[in-house]
Amino acid sequence: MSNPLGLTRRGFLAAAVSTVPVVTGASIAQAATAPTGSDTVKASSFGYNPTDSTDALQAALDSSASTVIIDKVDGGWYTRPLFVRRSNVRIVFEPDVMVRAVPGVFTGDWDCLLRVEGQSNVRISGYGATLSMNKPEYTTGEWRMALRLASVQDVTVEGLILRDSGGDGVDMGRVSRGAYSSNVVLRDLVVADNRRNGMSPGNVDGLLIEGCGFFASSGTAPQVGIDFEPDYFDDRVCNITMRDCVFEDNFIGGWLASLQNQTPESEPISILVERVMVGRQVGGGPTVQVNGVADGVRGDVEFRDCLIHVYPRSAAIGLVGKSSTGVHVTFNRTVVWDWGNTYYALEPITAKGWAQAAAYGGVTFTDSVVVTDQTCPLFRAYDRDFGGLADVQGNITVVNPNPVTADYGGSPSNINLSLRQAQPGFGARVSVQCDRGSLPGGQTAHLTFTRTGGDLATPLAVAYNVAGSARERYDYGGLGRVAVIPPGQRQTTVDVRTFACWQDSDPRTRSLVVGVDSGYGYEAEPTPAVVAIHG
Repeated sequence: MSNPLGLTRRGFLAAAVSTVPVVTGASIAQAATAPTGSDTVKASSFGYNPTDSTDALQAALDSSASTVIIDKVDGGWYTRPLFVRRSNVRIVFEPDVMVRAVPGVFTGDWDCLLRVEGQSNVRISGYGATLSMNKPEYTTGEWRMALRLASVQDVTVEGLILRDSGGDGVDMGRVSRGAYSSNVVLRDLVVADNRRNGMSPGNVDGLLIEGCGFFASSGTAPQVGIDFEPDYFDDRVCNITMRDCVFEDNFIGGWLASLQNQTPESEPISILVERVMVGRQVGGGPTVQVNGVADGVRGDVEFRDCLIHVYPRSAAIGLVGKSSTGVHVTFNRTVVWDWGNTYYALEPITAKGWAQAAAYGGVTFTDSVVVTDQTCPLFRAYDRDFGGLADVQGNITVVNPNPVTADYGGSPSNINLSLRQAQPGFGARVSVQCDRGSLPGGQTAHLTFTRTGGDLATPLAVAYNVAGSARERYDYGGLGRVAVIPPGQRQTTVDVRTFACWQDSDPRTRSLVVGVDSGYGYEAEPTPAVVAIHG
């Protein structure tokens, strides 16, 4: 399968940093005084220093202007830690702007490139712009984040590339007890090559993560694309939707919820993961994992219309120390591709006990599919002297040339999981079409994926690729690279948000080409859908 950005990992990472912004003019001399009373200001009007422009950048952020533009300058911006210290502000990073951490100065454990704490009504937009740190410098600690959002309200961050931090690409915590974030939107971000996680939401009630890509987290545990990890029992992980996102090349796994600090007194967990590709990770742990849920912790986690594509040294789904009575997990029309996984004999789905739970489990599979050639059990429970597996429900179609078995441990209870075996084969042909061949930037295109033939009783996960002169997360919004056709249906539709040109130098017409990737259970029609984005 192709890389979610159409590049190898090395190619993607190089592309994200190789272009140094070319400026609109000569370097700007240090300004003696800052402009005042303007509704919009440019950072360069506060001065510029080619080795350290922190004072100018911070002065722009601290100004009274309702819109702050971080504009292009020769050589890009180098800075020490920056802070958004006021509410009701829009911050715009111009296309091709590069903001880099000054080498050698982020010595404090909690030094972050950009920090927003306790503010409201803040919008940060940066389509085509990059915020980059110096990951090789940070050999200790795990907290030097590219972006920290803590106890904020009504905040949107969109279009940025966030990379090479000493901790998380995006961290969401709190500034004081009970002060959680609310109504936060993270859209069309590329979060790449950060030392800890791509993102760690720890305390938020009301979060949309849309069209984002999480790549190549590595350096210090847990090293995953995203980790929902509340630090305290009164932190919130509530009313969260993740949609049309991609995970790939993270060192341990793609998607993780670490909920060991929640108690029955905590606000109920609520996470919906929709139309997401959890692609091949480097390996070492389950690709999708829920950990540490004690008895009575309330809430739900649901994966809907997702694809989990397993690397040859990973399991697909892991429930580790997850009480059967706490935080129910549902996989609804979710498909696993676990083929050619010969590095180890790894069960696609595993569940393990924990001392804090009388019994472990609590999971439902609804119209899900696992495509695998493993000879070991599809589902294996590891009791480890802690209770037994309980409350496993639903149905999975297992495509496997080998006999399908399950090991539910020593003392299972309330197990009602139907495993329907199917033999490998293409069965269906899949095509993709767009509702129109061209449209003005700013409108929405509708891609329709259609299957002909095949087994209508099961969902069909279709992987797709994008090409053309249009750039993802610049000319159009981020795409999840998977379309799941529901059981009983022949078609499904994926919406594509398109954008008008961000700058005068952009081509007036850009092409988006969407093709069906190779996959399991179908053959791809070779004709792609082609869309011209104008203006």
